[in-house]
Amino acid sequence: MEASPATATPAVPRWLPAGAALAAAGWGANQFTPLAAVHRTQEQWHPVLVAVLFTAYLPGLLPGLLLGGPAADRFGRRRVVRAALLLSAAASALPTAAASSPAAVCAGRLATGVAAGFALSAGTRWLRELCAAAGRSGAGERRAACATGAGLAGGALAAGMLAEWLPAPTVLPCLVHAALALLALAATACAPETTGGTAGAPLRLGGWCRRTVGHPRFVWVVLPASPAVFGAATVAYVVLPPLVADEVPGYAPLFSGVVAALTLSRWASSRSRWRCGCTTPARRGPRWPAWSPSSAGCWSARWPRTGSRWRWCWWRRCCWGPGTG
Repeated sequence: MEASPATATPAVPRWLPAGAALAAAGWGANQFTPLAAVHRTQEQWHPVLVAVLFTAYLPGLLPGLLLGGPAADRFGRRRVVRAALLLSAAASALPTAAASSPAAVCAGRLATGVAAGFALSAGTRWLRELCAAAGRSGAGERRAACATGAGLAGGALAAGMLAEWLPAPTVLPCLVHAALALLALAATACAPETTGGTAGAPLRLGGWCRRTVGHPRFVWVVLPASPAVFGAATVAYVVLPPLVADEVPGYAPLFSGVVAALTLSRWASSRSRWRCGCTTPARRGPRWPAWSPSSAGCWSARWPRTGSRWRWCWWRRCCWGPGTG
């Protein structure tokens, strides 16, 4: 018996465009990791300059993560995600016009951080709500983590391979990401919106920021853990590869991309199959709209109201880094 039109399953899941947007944003955020090796080894840029360019996206990422949620509530999830994808494509296209200019690369990195912050914050909410509307509320967080992790790991690996074996190593990976971001932008054009926004309401960021920054979970969980967790991943695929570059002569971009992909795919795997065994879903605290590349915000979403044993388990996994099981 054929399914009726009302109950037929769509050929393309409704959450897939939102997942593609998260993957494209993650790709753009992490594609610079192997390109940094190109600038350091082939362009002969100073290591300090490369490190500054690598961290230049953080001043844009953090405000984007904090403001992406209120902006999505105000203007709608899809509109914010689509604007972020457009900015991400432009940010990748900017360094291609002047790939040898550190100023252009820095501006592109800063814009990439803003785009990634807004896309990841609003896109995660959007995907979760799309899954809930389809009756799969429990799958939303797992799919969002998998899509984000696939973009972060796949972006570094693909950029490393493109920079290693194809011409124009500082231009071609950026153009590939710009094209992928535009494809994700086109895919989200017909995706359903989960909230119409509050067009007539003012965007009160001051009160929201005070409540967020002053929240005990932000003060006692996110702030202390974020430097350790982010630093663990950064040391793995930013600091260590240059130290062993002499062991892989001629393959610095590829090696850097592989290390970054392994580090971030391990995070995505542990995040999507999270099992602690020290608490139950009923005891978990409310969701927290914060995120960091090493999952400080994702782990803080699991912070329970009670249970010192669970707290020790959380801190052990956060402070020992994403490479631990």
